[in-house]
Amino acid sequence: MKNNSLIIASAAALVSIVAVSGIALSTFASTTDAPNTANGFMGGGRHVRGPAQNLTDEQKTAFEAKRTEFEATREAKRAEMETAMQSGFDAWSALVKKNQGDTAPILQTITADKFAKFKEGHDLMSQGRKIMDDLGLKGEGMGMGGGRGHGMGFGRGMMDFDND
Repeated sequence: MKNNSLIIASAAALVSIVAVSGIALSTFASTTDAPNTANGFMGGGRHVRGPAQNLTDEQKTAFEAKRTEFEATREAKRAEMETAMQSGFDAWSALVKKNQGDTAPILQTITADKFAKFKEGHDLMSQGRKIMDDLGLKGEGMGMGGGRGHGMGFGRGMMDFDND
């Protein structure tokens, strides 16, 4: 009986701590004046694209040039992957190995036997992306990453963010 009381008291204390923490966090989130965030708390709310407002004109120009270069590189890599996907398993796996190495985790899952189903899923996602683009929803709501490259990592190695 003592153990039950101890467990109940511990659970109640834990719930109280979580509740107080939640209230404190909520208050902090609504009042903090953190820089470069949409609503003041860790970038919550809408994802803000583009240079921060406190950059100089020179920094904004450099930022825009870098973003344009990144987008061109991303599109070239996307086209390269699309060509490989349409060419078959050997071309696709060679490209994955080139970008991620011979031990890329996706190669453990997607084998030659499973490639047709994988390609079917890829083609359906491409069709869905085109439909969303046609509706004016470019990049919005495209999977778990919201179209911002923060998905499950299947394209890991396709976008080189740190290549200066």
